[in-house]
Amino acid sequence: MGFQPCFTRDDPFTRQVRQTYRAGVVMAPRTGIQPLDALAVDEDRRVYPRGRLAKLIADGTPTLPRPRSEQVADLSGVRSAAVGVGFGAKLSANFLAALGAPLPSINLAASLWKGASGLVFEVREVTQHDVDISQLGRDLEGRHIQRNATTDLFFSPSTAKLHVITRTLTSPGFAVTATNKKGQSVEVGADGLADFLGEAHGNVSWNIERQSTLTFRGDKPATFAFSAVPCGVFTDGTFVFGLESADLTFGGPKHVEPSPRPIVDEPGLLFFDDETE
Repeated sequence: MGFQPCFTRDDPFTRQVRQTYRAGVVMAPRTGIQPLDALAVDEDRRVYPRGRLAKLIADGTPTLPRPRSEQVADLSGVRSAAVGVGFGAKLSANFLAALGAPLPSINLAASLWKGASGLVFEVREVTQHDVDISQLGRDLEGRHIQRNATTDLFFSPSTAKLHVITRTLTSPGFAVTATNKKGQSVEVGADGLADFLGEAHGNVSWNIERQSTLTFRGDKPATFAFSAVPCGVFTDGTFVFGLESADLTFGGPKHVEPSPRPIVDEPGLLFFDDETE
């Protein structure tokens, strides 16, 4: 599967991302998730990256709009609900790996959160990258998807859906706060962290805030959330930007204003088919 529901149905962080940016949060942030990436999503909600959209077009490489970037403040200070230490340690390791640090050892992770029962996350210095959807729709009008090993699943009986990423949210750093069963902050143990993030991994810095919070920052931002626009694909390779296959009829699709949305519009975390749960 490609979707992990939230342990709490009202997680404030994922809710804010979905409501404000119509984006879904990923379980393992990556540096390679960008606007104009193509994805295939099957009926079991498994997600398969298909590369850059322009390379899937059959009739010449189209000129597509360039992404725009701007810093956003809507997520400043928005923290997640507490998750269990085991799952939270995995989320921390995923983000650290995206920022350029290797996965921490089990022993180190255990020492960092010793005495804690939950971990709370906050993403810092968020930047939005998006494309002009109206312009993208015009640039794709009349185009065809070429059929090859990369795109075959769009034409197969399983009818995987094509989605185009149009917005990403990136961050170079995050904060983790340790809590006890009552939700109160507890002191973190940073013994060994300096050695782990030493000279060999100098691109990631760390700091302790208020004794209960560890902050991490990398040189390159990682994508932690994105939104996409669905595309309906016909058997002859023509496709309609902004419509799912179920919306297409023999009479042709009616006009629709494409809008970005989470691939799975539910509280939870998305992961790709090459990642483990």
